[in-house]
Amino acid sequence: MKRLHPDLTWPAPYSWVADDDWPRADGISGLTPRYEGGELLGLDNDRVEIRVTTEPCGAFRLRVTPSDPSTQPYRVDDRVLAPERASSAPMATETADAVEFRHSTSKLRLTYPDLSITLDDEQGTALTLTRLAIDDTAAPTRFRMDFLRGADGPILGLGGRIAFPDRSGSTADMFATKGYHQRGDYGGLPIPAFLELGGSGVILLNPHPHVYFDLGYSDPRAWSVESPGGPIDLVVLARPTPTEWTRLLHELTGRPPLPRPQWLGTWFSWAGYSSSDEYRDWMLRFEAEHIPMDVCALDLHWRGGRIFEEDEGGEGINLGWDPEKFGSHADLLATLADQQIDTVLHVNTKMYSGALADQGRRDGLILDATEDQWIVDLENPVAADWAWDEYRPRIEEGAAAWWIDNSERVEGVLTSGIPARNFYSSLWNRFLTRRTTELTGEPVLTLTRGGWLGDQTAALPWSGDTTAGVSRVKEDLNFILNLAMTGFPFASVDLGGFKEQSTSGLGVIDTDENVIRRIAHGFLFIPVPRLHSGVLTEPKLPWRYEGRARDLLIEFIRLRHRLAPTYLSGAIDAVERGIPLVRPLLFDFPDITATHSIFDEMLVARSLLIAPITDEGWGEREVFLPPGSWYDYWSGRRHEGGRAHLVDAPLYERAGLPVFVREGGILASRAMSRPREGFTELTLSIYRRAEDLLSTDERDPEPMVFTTPRGSRLTLTADWDRDELTLQTTGDETWRFAFDFPVASGAPRLRTADGQLVEHQLVIPPGDRRPIKIEWAAPA
Repeated sequence: MKRLHPDLTWPAPYSWVADDDWPRADGISGLTPRYEGGELLGLDNDRVEIRVTTEPCGAFRLRVTPSDPSTQPYRVDDRVLAPERASSAPMATETADAVEFRHSTSKLRLTYPDLSITLDDEQGTALTLTRLAIDDTAAPTRFRMDFLRGADGPILGLGGRIAFPDRSGSTADMFATKGYHQRGDYGGLPIPAFLELGGSGVILLNPHPHVYFDLGYSDPRAWSVESPGGPIDLVVLARPTPTEWTRLLHELTGRPPLPRPQWLGTWFSWAGYSSSDEYRDWMLRFEAEHIPMDVCALDLHWRGGRIFEEDEGGEGINLGWDPEKFGSHADLLATLADQQIDTVLHVNTKMYSGALADQGRRDGLILDATEDQWIVDLENPVAADWAWDEYRPRIEEGAAAWWIDNSERVEGVLTSGIPARNFYSSLWNRFLTRRTTELTGEPVLTLTRGGWLGDQTAALPWSGDTTAGVSRVKEDLNFILNLAMTGFPFASVDLGGFKEQSTSGLGVIDTDENVIRRIAHGFLFIPVPRLHSGVLTEPKLPWRYEGRARDLLIEFIRLRHRLAPTYLSGAIDAVERGIPLVRPLLFDFPDITATHSIFDEMLVARSLLIAPITDEGWGEREVFLPPGSWYDYWSGRRHEGGRAHLVDAPLYERAGLPVFVREGGILASRAMSRPREGFTELTLSIYRRAEDLLSTDERDPEPMVFTTPRGSRLTLTADWDRDELTLQTTGDETWRFAFDFPVASGAPRLRTADGQLVEHQLVIPPGDRRPIKIEWAAPA
């Protein structure tokens, strides 16, 4: 088999065992049923053991390990799988030539003495193993498994990568890497989990570097996985819908926490040389010009020391403030706290130096990760406590969370025997998130460029140092959608790119087109929008830009702020229902074949469809609207779904970003306010007319849910058969509502259950429930 890395700029070729060079690669034979304590577990022989258990959501776990456990030096399932998940022994039976395991509506069948494996459900076979090859001539044992595809739909997932979301017909190397000018398949979160739409969902519990997937590149009818080390430990689910797939990921490895409401708003950071006084002045100007700002993230220079741009190193300060540039950091933190802006601090793999580094090396608390990188041995509780003693004072001073850099490029082997390259990021993410949450009592995620399976519980990934240009919008979208399809509903990018294009010279990052298309518009379709740029570019401060570009950037930042309750409700759906905040069309419409190839449009929260411009010079684009009716957000014009529409997208107008709202959709907005305020005073914009006929298939039966920073909760249920809204609150806060009907003919009237007319505002006290009847005006 020819090995292909999708990124042609990758510097080193693969050195894989060719198909005909696999030692003892013939079919696995001589297998017999394996029992323990009278319980049927699977099959084994003198070379291999195959065990089957069940996992949540109807999934099976299939563990293939050498019969000699000494040849498999590590396992990660106890670190990754949620301890509270529902797993058990399946219903197992033995026949003359097979063992069968049943779980929910699925059946996993393993034949013996010659091995074959099939996964079936009520619709037929979803997965078929055609070969298991083992190279046990050296340690660690290498595995390869070949499967027939269960469907010909797209293959989605595989973590935080910038490759095109449909991976069918391609390959994927599970190797964390940072890229600057690369195009193709780079990223710091290589997660071996994918959904074959219409076929099976597959999760591999093995973080070994260079686990390699062929996803139909060699044979469109098949896919295969090779592991150069570590176990073949698969979780498989027959024919999951996209929602069932993300729910499995969350049930299996843990739900993401609901971020603080302001974390879904505007972030600002800059990699250039700056000071606490400059940051304080910038934050004060954001407030003075009424430009919302929610999170200020300080890049590596806050720590001071001697900084090397090439390798992001630092000397002498460790996790202390630079006394020269950030000597007035107390004033900065006080200003940020007064403005309700959270502070996030940058750390990396080259921050330990001086006496602290000498102590860490001497006492075995830090490990050599090559290239002058030293990482804390987080598998050692003593080392973890030693490290936290340096982090904790910054949180006690008022910092909210951490920003990890470089973790995706460490090398070496951890003390447990796990290779560090793909897995150390996960240990670091979880360590900082857990310790910070325990200290503050607040929900926290760690901004990071690296991570692994299950890190949606701890990490807020960002794509790394992408380059400027409207054509690179596609990479931003790819990164967000790939993560969404791997269970990560919250992610970020450097809006507009981190640095200039190497081929285009300087100046691209500040062009009107890049500022409008990639920065301003990104505030509506990036889950966590961040203004960030590199040391060789200017900070992305809105007042730096001129004319219409500046106006539109500020307008979109303010719009994201006003729509914060809508995005927060979408985040609650992500956490409680497994529906990503930003997702591809096929997530909600998997049965509509046209959506299977569309990844430059996305659904946002419950009701929005956004179709950004993804190349320079475009002033219009084709937008496919799924079945149902959709309203243009800017004009209110109604469009029938189920087909594509050509829409104008003029650069210097708001409508340059095509945005649509589902019929029956409700958008919640607040007035301009401080980051943690305004969540109990909402305007509910209802996109429905008297003459609209919402079909049952177009309805989401689940109520919308809203929360506040103080923990109060609102559920909003729409019953369009009865033209009725029901609002119910919990908590100790009073809620106030205004109602808006942007597309209705005439002004509808609203009445409470006792017949009182809602004139201007509806007030609902804590713990109350209010049905509201809508009386539509006659259509014009």
